[in-house]
Amino acid sequence: MTGAEVPTSDQPAVNPFLLPASGGAPLRPLCPWDEPSDADYYVDINHTGEAFTQFQEQMGELASLRGDGRFVLVTGESTCGKTSLINRCAAWLRDRLGVALLRTLIVDLTREGATAAQSVHERMTVICRRLLDELGQERVPDASVITELAERCERPDLFYPYLANNIPDDVRLVILLPPTDELIEELVRYATLARRKMVIFAESAYLNQGQVNDLVAGRGNRDSTIVLGVGQLREGDVRRFVRDRLERHSDSGEYPWMDDETIEKVAVPLRSIGTVQRILYEVYEDRRRSGLTYSRGDVVTYQDITEFVYEKHQRRLGVSR
Repeated sequence: MTGAEVPTSDQPAVNPFLLPASGGAPLRPLCPWDEPSDADYYVDINHTGEAFTQFQEQMGELASLRGDGRFVLVTGESTCGKTSLINRCAAWLRDRLGVALLRTLIVDLTREGATAAQSVHERMTVICRRLLDELGQERVPDASVITELAERCERPDLFYPYLANNIPDDVRLVILLPPTDELIEELVRYATLARRKMVIFAESAYLNQGQVNDLVAGRGNRDSTIVLGVGQLREGDVRRFVRDRLERHSDSGEYPWMDDETIEKVAVPLRSIGTVQRILYEVYEDRRRSGLTYSRGDVVTYQDITEFVYEKHQRRLGVSR
């Protein structure tokens, strides 16, 4: 990139691809149940809007959760927006249950450190223990139940039914599981363990349609299993996403623009929305810090983007220019 020194401006230089309340994680998934401002940042691309509508419809009457839980599986390629979709569904569920004066306890286990090297039983035991820790901090259910649950952590088939039977009547439990790999057995077991007053969310980038069908069949009650698919980027998706991010910050600060030709070229090699978000955030952040002009009159070109990606790759290889 080349350019003159940055001119002075009354408005700050901002990165339009930085999420609100990002803290130290600018590329984190959207999470409106934790950061309410995130709710306005969803762009309905690669079938996520359709999947969210499907979830709302298939949840049906939420009063039914009193007698029958739900298992929700979100499938799709890596960095396609599965976690953001789950968080959107969890936030909607909490808000809807709140209307009925029910408290929704969302337990986020997505960062849990279980590994594929562990057996299914070991992974599920780790999750039971982490879930128990979170429930203990929330004091839901009461201490005597927590003690009984601690004795059942090694037996998930006993842990979840006992937990479901002891969730207070005015509480609904939403569990966000960590992403899993090819372990279809693990997902099938979780699908059978989603009990009354409980909704369990899981995600996978590896399951094929046959495995999804096996999972639904293993659940028994098909109405209690919801499978949401996040597809590949469609024509126009990248343009809608980039336009949304560029236009929404126009009153908050200064930053360069991107024309339609550049956006269309970017859409060709970048196959997931997570990759689009990451690359463009890094390109804008690099330019903002570099001393190049950074105002509404400037433009980020496709050449700027390809040069940045090339130089980043060279740095990773330890090659200096």
